Amino acid sequence: MYKKKKTGHPLNMSKKNMIKGILFLAIACMIFVAGQRKSNNIIQQNLKNNLIRFHVRANSNSRMDQTYKLKVRDAVIDQISPELSEAKTKEEAFKILKMQKNRIKNTVQEILKKEGVKQKVNVHFVQEKFPEKNYGQYTFPEGIYDAVRIDLGAAKGHNWWCVMFPDLCVTKDDKVRINNTARKKMEKLLGKKTIRKITKDKFVNIKDNEEYKSILVSSRILMDNRQFYIKEFDNNYYYNFKSDFRFFKFIEIYVRTRIFNMKVFKDDMEVIVNTIDTDKLPAYKRLLTEEYWKISDDQFGKVIEQTLDDVKNGKLRLIDIVKLYAYFSYFVEKGLIDYDIKTIKSVFFNGMNIASLTSQYCDNVKEELSQIIIDDVNIEMNDILEHFAELNAKLKDKMYMELAEDIFKNIPMRMETFYERFAKECMDIPIFKYYDVFQLFQRISCASNEDIVTIKEILMKRVEKHKQEIEPEMRNIAQLKQIIDDYIKGKDIGIKIVMLQEFSETLGYLLEQYI
Repeated sequence: MYKKKKTGHPLNMSKKNMIKGILFLAIACMIFVAGQRKSNNIIQQNLKNNLIRFHVRANSNSRMDQTYKLKVRDAVIDQISPELSEAKTKEEAFKILKMQKNRIKNTVQEILKKEGVKQKVNVHFVQEKFPEKNYGQYTFPEGIYDAVRIDLGAAKGHNWWCVMFPDLCVTKDDKVRINNTARKKMEKLLGKKTIRKITKDKFVNIKDNEEYKSILVSSRILMDNRQFYIKEFDNNYYYNFKSDFRFFKFIEIYVRTRIFNMKVFKDDMEVIVNTIDTDKLPAYKRLLTEEYWKISDDQFGKVIEQTLDDVKNGKLRLIDIVKLYAYFSYFVEKGLIDYDIKTIKSVFFNGMNIASLTSQYCDNVKEELSQIIIDDVNIEMNDILEHFAELNAKLKDKMYMELAEDIFKNIPMRMETFYERFAKECMDIPIFKYYDVFQLFQRISCASNEDIVTIKEILMKRVEKHKQEIEPEMRNIAQLKQIIDDYIKGKDIGIKIVMLQEFSETLGYLLEQYI
């Protein structure tokens, strides 16, 4: 008699298949991650085997000590670059450097002597950890590298990092200009695979046509040679393409990933439909995104006056006002506008003050300002940049104060939200600096014992990973500890009091890390 084969319940079978699928994906992910780590380790090891890094540590963070650091950097680069240019391998370069060690030290001592500074000088050949650094088109990953390190005085000031071999160091004007000889040498030493890995995605952060054209125009007008890659992309993908809409994000994504993003494509098309006529763009955007010589003479004066009016009334972003000042300085120099530089400077200063009342903090200043770097920055431009930095710092404080209020208000009633947001947004910023210490104590003291322990553990992990970044908050941490100590003094021992005691001890440990 035929017996029907038993089968599991369809739902049970579905669960089994689901579990198998999840296990398969998990294993696949682990294999992929392991493969990526192995690949990254190979790349970093290749860099370590072929490069020599350069590290200068200033005596302190004072303005003068930082100036001496840069003068030492320039002198050493000038001295050693011709010698190292003859080296074909890292081993040859190291031999040259070791032979030149005393000479390097003497050079540094001479620089300090000329400045009337008495600081001890030490030249070390070391293996040490370097952070991720960008040099022109290349990004060198964080890792252990062989390096020449120069310590000035106490060597407790800000560092300066670079690559000594091949000689990829910046020039005296702090611009990265990797010469062809050094580039070819590095490509030969590292191989094509590693070069591809460390070459930056140049366009991934460009969002739209305006940003693209702003960089392209800046590179032409202001002679910023670091933007060569923009020109290369322009030539390779848009050669002789005369449309006003040259950069499309969907093309950039496709070139980089080989994925056609329909949503981005539709967004790009929508932008073209809405802004097809450049005459309809705000005047300041025309200056930032259009080659100014394409603006007719009868329109140019109107564009200038409208832009100045927007600047006067603080209608623009702070960073855009800085960019525009660079152009206006250029126009004054060329006699294209009938204003003197002092008048322009006064208008822009006042406009920045008004704009700061409504502007948002700019967190990618280097990227934005890299578009306006000029060879000879005049005193007026320096003043504008310093004023911007001051105003932007205030906006940063305002932003962090709002963030602190928004995050700490979750203690003690919404602790899961607090933990999630703190881990995501506050681990590497000094958030305790921006919140009232007495109010913070009230919130922590009302939290459960378990939550007090959890907060304590988070703070311990945080200082291990982000010690330098969170240092500005230590003054408030010290005040918080004192408030807790005053509160528990004379109190009857209970679990809550013991938890607060241990919390205070943890805060004490944090403070000790900065002594």
